Amino acid sequence: VEKLKQQVGKRNSEQQRKARDRSADTKRMQDLQRQVKELEHILRSRNPNSLPALIYAAATAADEENAASSRTSPPSQINVLLERRIQRLESELESHDEEAKRTLRTMEQQFHRIKVSHTWMPTSIAYLVTFRFLLVCSI
Repeated sequence: VEKLKQQVGKRNSEQQRKARDRSADTKRMQDLQRQVKELEHILRSRNPNSLPALIYAAATAADEENAASSRTSPPSQINVLLERRIQRLESELESHDEEAKRTLRTMEQQFHRIKVSHTWMPTSIAYLVTFRFLLVCSI
């Protein structure tokens, strides 16, 4: 009878310990989830166009669109979102390249004009000096 009481007492203490551990684990999980949400918020606020922010936005958009998202898996939605962003960035890069090419062309034209004007300058100065010399000599 005493052994049974001890076994029952051990089981009860183990169950109480497990319950305390479970509640501590649950508390720890909730705390970790809260920390993750805070860190995600900090990342989104620091750089809203970063890759983690885009992934988070895609995941929340998938949650909001339950009917449409049931047909398309979230990873493929993220891929679509990232592909769109890549296309947008590529088009921006092309426009920047075109702008740089136009700027380079205008600079080359300005350089050519300055070069031409400077090549004519010494001969025109020589003519002016000769002309003034002739004027001074004729007086």
